[in-house]
Amino acid sequence: MTKKYKKKQIEDHYLSNSKLTSIFEVKLDYCIKHNIKITKTRMKKETKLKPAEVDALYHHYCEAKNTRIEMNCTLLDKKTWKHKAEQAGKTVSQITSESLHKTKIIVPFAEQTRKEMLDVINERVRFNSLLNQTVRWCNTHKSGAETIQVLLELNQLNKAFEQHDLRVMNILASPEVDYKYRVAHVDPLVVEVWQ
Repeated sequence: MTKKYKKKQIEDHYLSNSKLTSIFEVKLDYCIKHNIKITKTRMKKETKLKPAEVDALYHHYCEAKNTRIEMNCTLLDKKTWKHKAEQAGKTVSQITSESLHKTKIIVPFAEQTRKEMLDVINERVRFNSLLNQTVRWCNTHKSGAETIQVLLELNQLNKAFEQHDLRVMNILASPEVDYKYRVAHVDPLVVEVWQ
């Protein structure tokens, strides 16, 4: 049995263990999401797996080029990619792989937070309807001090939502500030940050 074949068998053994692969994939996704450079040392630290396990999984996920990706492009794009690859003395795969690590994609603010804003608006509408139902209930079923206490609590909730609305308006007024806070990992929904 050759050393290469034995190494392949060990790698296959670790890859067939779904527990190991799921741990490795979760940490791999975490590193990609948080823009952390992926190395064997980093993966050993993140996964806390045995070095032999990490070596095998790292080779399969990060070194072995056995996965294909297809993309739609124009004929002009294809010719441009081929020309650039020829100029560099590399293959198109090598050029695209290198460009992946050198390209920084910035998602426009509107696209990035549009869904967030819609969720906030829907939440505010839901809160307003609940507030109206509660006030209506107080007016018909409660009397005296209990009603006043409930209305005071509702007033506090309303003030909290007004602060939240102010936060949303601040995001819409200056999205670049919100982006800086997102990068710094400050909770964007904390009102004190914006005052």
